[in-house]
Amino acid sequence: MLVAEVIAGVLTNSLALLADAVHMGTDVGALSLALFAVWIASKAHSPQRSYGYHRVEILAALANGVALWAASGYIIFEAVGRLGDPPDVESGLLLIVATIGLVANLVTARILMSTATGNLNIRAAMFHVTGDALGSVGVILAGLLILGFSWTIADPIIGLVIGLLILVSSARLIWPAIHILLEGTPPEVNLETLHDAILGTTGVQAVHDIHAWALTSGNNAMTAHVVLDHDVPFSEREQVLDRLRHMIPDRFHIGHTTIQLEESMWNRSGII
Repeated sequence: MLVAEVIAGVLTNSLALLADAVHMGTDVGALSLALFAVWIASKAHSPQRSYGYHRVEILAALANGVALWAASGYIIFEAVGRLGDPPDVESGLLLIVATIGLVANLVTARILMSTATGNLNIRAAMFHVTGDALGSVGVILAGLLILGFSWTIADPIIGLVIGLLILVSSARLIWPAIHILLEGTPPEVNLETLHDAILGTTGVQAVHDIHAWALTSGNNAMTAHVVLDHDVPFSEREQVLDRLRHMIPDRFHIGHTTIQLEESMWNRSGII
């Protein structure tokens, strides 16, 4: 479809179709990058990569988002240049190719949608394809307006709209990737609620140095220092830890927990 749209875009002199071809070109890169990221993320961890290669998925998603920004910048630049003097466009071929492109994008988007939940990398590829499907709808609209009313200006206008849509969708992709790379708190984890839940566990006196972050989308981890009540004997420390290990994953979608138990000041001073 990419090759067909490039050839048809040149033959019809349609910026909207060429813009859709540029977007489809980023789709090819996005799907290839997503496939590579899924493959390498499945590799086993090693002493040098103790968490494995899960972050490759986030890097791939970020690269896809940046590619979308670059594509939208080119499309917007070309569209603005054509608004003053829109060229003639061959609407018949434009409509045929855009319709075939729409069907291809809808089929691909449907396949990706079934596996995109909880995976930022696959969601990035789906954003590419969904945005391209919207672009194909815009190209079809431009073709109909040119065919029915000879509104050649519809072509650069639709191209400009496609560029802006790509810009918006890429921002929704880039920010979550950056948030994960900065080890920000996952949006599904409320750190204050997590703190209160740990503090409310039997045998816990205080909590400090609590952190939560995502290794990759949907794979969350946390650490915390937990101070035990002064009346918790040494023999029951493991029971408190076991309660926390069961409560945190069940309530907060956190798969990897590291908890350091500390004695209260009374125990450390020898009063109790």
